[in-house]
Amino acid sequence: MAGSIDEDTLWRALSLGVTGALRARLHPARPVRPPLPSSDWSTDVSPSAPVTCQVPSGRVFTFSTHRGSVTTRPAAITDHEAVGAMHTRSSLESRYNRYQSARGGPSRREWSALIRPGTGESYVSRPDTEPLRVVSVCHLLHTPTEGVGELGILVEDAWQDLGLGTALVRHVLNRSRCLGLHTVLVMTGWSNHRMRAICRTLGSRTLRVDGDILELALPAAPSATGPCTRGHGRRTR
Repeated sequence: MAGSIDEDTLWRALSLGVTGALRARLHPARPVRPPLPSSDWSTDVSPSAPVTCQVPSGRVFTFSTHRGSVTTRPAAITDHEAVGAMHTRSSLESRYNRYQSARGGPSRREWSALIRPGTGESYVSRPDTEPLRVVSVCHLLHTPTEGVGELGILVEDAWQDLGLGTALVRHVLNRSRCLGLHTVLVMTGWSNHRMRAICRTLGSRTLRVDGDILELALPAAPSATGPCTRGHGRRTR
């Protein structure tokens, strides 16, 4: 079956985990999600929801934790080995929360498909004191629905509960306007209380519940607060 999955399905599967994207490939007549409302998010999100991002809108930023500073930058093909090592260090629970399966790190071909120009934007984070070590990876990728992206994020266990995950989600919401997005989808499980809390803080809505899997929708930041360098436009299909 793997040989019959085309490249478009591959990168979508990696962003969503097998639950959503492969179901769309194997059951194309069955909708993956209900249609999103056409109205702007400013009318749908509570005015008190803190959706304004508080990290720089450029593509590189440094975040301070009590373990030290971490620098996040766009992912490159040369990060593949370090990303694989991070998956090896990450617990089964963390990997399941990310992929809804116990899969390991991406192959080089998968990694190349994820970060190629036009799919969206991908980021890795490295501690300033350990520049060869990747401690988080996240992807903000286009979907077939205009203006809608999907977010996938994995933070190494030892670097969780430090605010890094929240900073990364804020960062991609800030960048989403530069990609022409108004909504960012997140697929996660009921047991992933960290991600659910982050999304709730940033004004998410629940679009769908499928067993123990939730599909959440986050509003993009109201506007980009800095220059939209690179990453423009959506992938050509």
